Amino acid sequence: MSLFVFKGFGESNITSIITKILPKSKSTTSSQAKKDAVPRYNTIEQMRALGNLNDVKTFSEEGSDILFFANVIIKKHQDFDFLVDFMTFCDECTKSIQLMDELAFSDASKEDRLTALYFELCKLTAMLNDQHTFVKPPQTVINNYMVYPINLTTIEKKLIITAIGSMYENNVGEEVIEINGYPIGQVHKAMKTIISSSTEVYSVRQGDYQLNIQQALDAAGIGSKDGYLVIKLANGHSMKLEPVSYKVFKSLYYNVLRENVPKTIYSGTWYEAWDLSQDCLFVKYNVSENDANYKVSQFITDLFYAYDANNFSTMIIDFRSNQGGDAELLEPFIKKLEKYISEEKCSAYVLIGPDTFSYAVSNVLDLKKIGCMLVGTPTGGATNYYGSIKTFELPNTNIAVGCATRYHFKDKNAISKSLSPDVFIDFSIDDYILGNDPQVNWVLTNVSSITR
Repeated sequence: MSLFVFKGFGESNITSIITKILPKSKSTTSSQAKKDAVPRYNTIEQMRALGNLNDVKTFSEEGSDILFFANVIIKKHQDFDFLVDFMTFCDECTKSIQLMDELAFSDASKEDRLTALYFELCKLTAMLNDQHTFVKPPQTVINNYMVYPINLTTIEKKLIITAIGSMYENNVGEEVIEINGYPIGQVHKAMKTIISSSTEVYSVRQGDYQLNIQQALDAAGIGSKDGYLVIKLANGHSMKLEPVSYKVFKSLYYNVLRENVPKTIYSGTWYEAWDLSQDCLFVKYNVSENDANYKVSQFITDLFYAYDANNFSTMIIDFRSNQGGDAELLEPFIKKLEKYISEEKCSAYVLIGPDTFSYAVSNVLDLKKIGCMLVGTPTGGATNYYGSIKTFELPNTNIAVGCATRYHFKDKNAISKSLSPDVFIDFSIDDYILGNDPQVNWVLTNVSSITR
């Protein structure tokens, strides 16, 4: 039983198992930030391509929204013509407009047309390979999803069934090697075409979240003609799943791989801290935003009061679920922790993983610089990334789009796009089944033997 617990709940922070929406990001100032975005379609070829695109005659609201989207992204993005071939982007926009017009003249419902538009926009933003330029799915689109009663997660580089509807054979824990006849490597490659991502880690993670959505598989070009999901298991068996509506999907019963989830892995709060052991204070920092009833500044004050009052010698700061927000909120904590580390009053460890994203990566980098050891797996967010998101709505369908307008250059020595841990500790299938947290366990086991 914890001696104390202090936490900030914030607003509801529920993550759907079939989709994730990128968080709101706030602007920060980088010492090496580039100039504000300006239009750079200044070659004859680019001007002609944009002119041809704007000359396209569209007869649908969805087609008009694609034209609007293309013009805003081209003008506003920090490095549009560096990230994507200008002419190719315009050509793909034209194809998307034609598809929208065809759907408008067909018997497609308004919901199906909106869903098709959403995934066409996803394809176009994915061309930039920028995690902070994205399309947010409207609730109407989510409600229109046809979903297969299964959840698939990459664990130790294998695609594992982590949940399945109780009407099917209980194959939780089994490895999937093919989906609709495509090997898993090809599946993840196809899913990248509809995912805004700067890192391989993030594209795989987000791809897994959408592998049970029929429309997502169709958009990625790996759907089946009859609408069923056919998966082949490593044990030689195969399964065929029928899609259900999103409403039905949420009401079904499931067999799950992970029944016991330790508090160190999942917490519904924005930020929270408790005594993990006699010598260790555990800090779970899930959301970089202020809870109106318990601000981060007060949380930081309470943290260090508890640390001193209980004579802790170790602190674990968990960023594994933090997808960004306001990086500046944690600066007072980082400055004070630096002093504690320099005075040998604290050994500090930071947990990272595929859901560590955006400005959370900036905080982690700063913590590493003051002497914290990073434990876990590479981050989903890139070390150097486009940010300072400007959001806008499409005029006809009101779909929200985020566009990066500034480059945040954090580490000129970064070897890979993801931030790698100092100590690589991954979850195994057994960890999922037993409810173990191997990264926390590693710190508790090794902290006394590490000389800082």
